Amino acid sequence: MVEGLAAPWFGLRLRRGNSLVGARRALYSTSQLKKRAWLSAAPVAEPLSQVAAVLDDADAASRHRIGGALDVSGSIHHFLLPAKGWGSAVEVPKQVRDLVDAGRLKALKTWRKEITKALSTTQALRLTALARRVEVLWEMTLRRLRVAETEASRRIDLWGREVQDDAGSTVSREDIEAYLAAPGSAYRRLRLVMDAWCALWFWPLTTDVTPPSLDEWLSALEGLLGKQVKDAKGTDGTLVDASSWAELDTMEEVELGLAGARKVQSVVDEHEWLTVVGKVAETQGFFHWELDFATVFARGGFDLQVGNPPWVRPAFALPEALAEYDAWWGLTPKPSNSETARRLPATLNRPKALEGVLAAATETDTLNAFLNDTTNFPLLGGKPDLISPLHVHHLEPSKQSRNLRTHPP
Repeated sequence: MVEGLAAPWFGLRLRRGNSLVGARRALYSTSQLKKRAWLSAAPVAEPLSQVAAVLDDADAASRHRIGGALDVSGSIHHFLLPAKGWGSAVEVPKQVRDLVDAGRLKALKTWRKEITKALSTTQALRLTALARRVEVLWEMTLRRLRVAETEASRRIDLWGREVQDDAGSTVSREDIEAYLAAPGSAYRRLRLVMDAWCALWFWPLTTDVTPPSLDEWLSALEGLLGKQVKDAKGTDGTLVDASSWAELDTMEEVELGLAGARKVQSVVDEHEWLTVVGKVAETQGFFHWELDFATVFARGGFDLQVGNPPWVRPAFALPEALAEYDAWWGLTPKPSNSETARRLPATLNRPKALEGVLAAATETDTLNAFLNDTTNFPLLGGKPDLISPLHVHHLEPSKQSRNLRTHPP
């Protein structure tokens, strides 16, 4: 801090969420759709720096762009495909399952089996088209955040730094914040799809809303992202030439319109399960590293990560959950079976007690399932504690400097 320095704005730098649970930039090949191989194999990381290279290199753009985005033909992003861990709440401990409506639990188990069945040829084609749309929206998001980052930066002439002419920002903080919050923006549309994929892992045991069938899932994604434009040449010039904030506004509007992307609220109204997705995402705070920090990963990733994670294993204990609504469960040492049997109905009849207990059990069990799934964390095994994923960062010397690069967990 120096005299006369205006307070900085950290709107592009601070994010709230669970850094271990989110969607990432990783792909499956279409060959892995056979025999449902994607359900157990880890996807291959696709660095966002490749998209940045395409944007920055006109020659590479002419070779690798189709309608303005990196060509991912033959590949599908992991968060477009159903996961084996969707609906993990069905695996909660028996003492908790006994508290759940039997019909609701049975329906969730049935859905879990149905949603991971082999894909039809038509469904596979729809997924490859959606992968193409994801790339278009990810590029638009990166373009937008690059401009926002440049416009939000402030020059400090200090410690011998050469004074440079600064034309001043043409984009206000309010403009940037409005874009980041706009449901219809490329950024928010892509984030909603990622949130939906994560939320189906954490599907609550307390809702009467039915999770989507595979065709409903694909239909919602097509409404949010749009469908692949058959004649992509019509959008290519707009994507390449747009560089200012106003031009990017026009680019998104034109591109999403040509692709037939619908108003987000109309898609949510048509698919009630997306309302549940919004509530779950708000509670869990899913963290999509390469989307929220697209400009950082376009440069290769963070130079350093510092954290103070808890060294604990996610574990659910019914008495602890009940103690949130009746302190007796936490203060009574070794209560008898007859005492607990008598006390349990009374505690669960307290306002929001049953809902809270089921939510706590769902969150803990699903977090364990997510961390133990080899498609998410292929290097972990057994029963990882919450600090373990932070120990498996891939570190390598940066080609640009001697700093160490780290990638998201």
